[in-house]
Amino acid sequence: MPVRVRVRHIALLLALLSGAALLSRAVPVVFAANGVITFVQVNSATPHGEPTSVAATFTAAQTAGDLNVVAIGWGDATRSVVSVTDSKNNTYTLAVPVTRNTSPGLSQTIYYAKNIAASASNTVTVVFNANVSYPDVRIAEYSGLDTTTPLDQATSATGNGVTASVGPVTTTTANELIVGAAYFYSVGIGAGSGYTQRILPYPDFDTLQDKIVTATGSYSATATQTASDYWVMQMATFRAAVTGDVVAPTAPTSLRVSDEDGCGEVDLRWTQSTDDQDPQSAIRYRIFINGVPDPVGFDAIGTGRWITYGVVDGTNTFVLRAVDSAGNVSAPSNSFPIELNIC
Repeated sequence: MPVRVRVRHIALLLALLSGAALLSRAVPVVFAANGVITFVQVNSATPHGEPTSVAATFTAAQTAGDLNVVAIGWGDATRSVVSVTDSKNNTYTLAVPVTRNTSPGLSQTIYYAKNIAASASNTVTVVFNANVSYPDVRIAEYSGLDTTTPLDQATSATGNGVTASVGPVTTTTANELIVGAAYFYSVGIGAGSGYTQRILPYPDFDTLQDKIVTATGSYSATATQTASDYWVMQMATFRAAVTGDVVAPTAPTSLRVSDEDGCGEVDLRWTQSTDDQDPQSAIRYRIFINGVPDPVGFDAIGTGRWITYGVVDGTNTFVLRAVDSAGNVSAPSNSFPIELNIC
């Protein structure tokens, strides 16, 4: 539907007198709220012998949409993971590739499954390409994570000492889950500062720990073992789910500007935007004149406001952006340059 409003230049003095009031009516910026990240449950499997597969079971019911994290360690530097599956047919994706400490022979990797199916119980099975010694599979479930692209950052490290450490990585969103996992040659005794220890499976006591952060930043992880010995440590960060309206309106189209009186008063016409949640009557518009936003904007379709600054003698370029009720801002319309004479 075409929309038409009029815009005119007002004397600079009037602009100065009314500027504060006009600025207070600028279109607000609203950010979507993030989901609340919560630890749900954890378990592990550390079978004796040298198996080719290991199964670990979530003993409590799992909730649809949650995230499963699987940390897998084993005692050599040559074998590899062939597959990670579960009894509910969730899809597991590599979060941190296999990291090896070749001197004594230690390996670890982390997988995850996003947007899992609901189940009364669920068994995760890890298959290796050959027999492995001292396998340790740690599984954890979390809620409140992004169901589409949860993985943000991943890193790994190897070393020798009482303290294992990994990172830093820089997160790209404010609310994230950070999971750290260490596979020790000795016996693990605890999580690093700021982290919660979720499990230390007997008899190897390899750690799985986590913390939830609420600000974008640089993060590391540490864990300790009883003796100064070899270790592999990995860390993955996962984004929180985003709730609320996060989709911007479509861009206004077919913007045209004409000089109504030859003296700086112009007529704007465009085809209105659409939104996934708001009716067209709830979409507002911002005018940009020569790259500068009009501080008044529009409250609704077809309701104009006098613009008090920005129009100058010579070429003026107009652009529109649409704003929905959640504050999501559209891409720009086409730009329209016009030659104006200010009387």
